[in-house]
Amino acid sequence: MAKEQAKTQAVKRAKKKWHPKFARMNLGRSSRSRVGESWRRPRGIDNKQKRRCAYVPSRPRIGYGNPKEIKHLHPCGLHEALVENPGQVAKLQGVVVRIASGVGGKKRKVIIDACVKKNLRVLNA
Repeated sequence: MAKEQAKTQAVKRAKKKWHPKFARMNLGRSSRSRVGESWRRPRGIDNKQKRRCAYVPSRPRIGYGNPKEIKHLHPCGLHEALVENPGQVAKLQGVVVRIASGVGGKKRKVIIDACVKKNLRVLNA
């Protein structure tokens, strides 16, 4: 397992790409601007960002994505599993566990104990 983790981390370092912060058009244009920071696709017919002018912020594109080998992996190099009850922990192996937000205190303790017995890492214990 350690070799696989090292391999995925090496791939990540080798293929990691810099990408800009994708800013919404007209963000920060004036102090009274009501435009939020969250990304929205430009749709106007004369929009400079849609026409990819050089002086406006860049748009998200497929080339900025992660390589296949490391896509959907936790930074530690393993897949994440969302667990909602102790029965799901019994089926897991070689993953990191994230306990669902709706799980209460009693069941959370049972899930954590089951993960400790199976040597599984819990992300939000």
